[in-house]
Amino acid sequence: MPDFWRGMSHAYGHAADLEELVRLAAADFLRSAYPSYTSPSFLELGCGNGAILAKLRAAVPGARLMGVDDSRDMLAVARTVLGSSSDLVCEPLADFVSDPRNAARFEAAISCNTLHNLHSREAITAFFRSVGSVIRPGGHLICDIRNRFNPFISR
Repeated sequence: MPDFWRGMSHAYGHAADLEELVRLAAADFLRSAYPSYTSPSFLELGCGNGAILAKLRAAVPGARLMGVDDSRDMLAVARTVLGSSSDLVCEPLADFVSDPRNAARFEAAISCNTLHNLHSREAITAFFRSVGSVIRPGGHLICDIRNRFNPFISR
């Protein structure tokens, strides 16, 4: 965790909002974690409008990026932000991470400001059990759960 805070210390207090701070921190962490890779693969689960993928593209040139979201409208916005530089898939997250074709495809997976949309403890538990299957051994998962109504937080 010290590397995480070291990486985001330059942006803390300067980012316009919490989501921007998370985007900057994720990009900075992955840039430092994968300096020797020529083209690491990063997956964003719940990519929405593509803002995090855009930060990753700038931070880690040459990275292969994929975004998954189940909203066609959000992916349309992401396509305008990212152009053809990223693979974008319209599919429920649970279906994507449980598909054996996606096993161990990515150095890192990111899911920020998404998991609060899973409305049961069972759904969140299933997500965490299956998301590891898409990450290569030694890879990383970056996520947040910051909604006070989330079943893991609201006790």
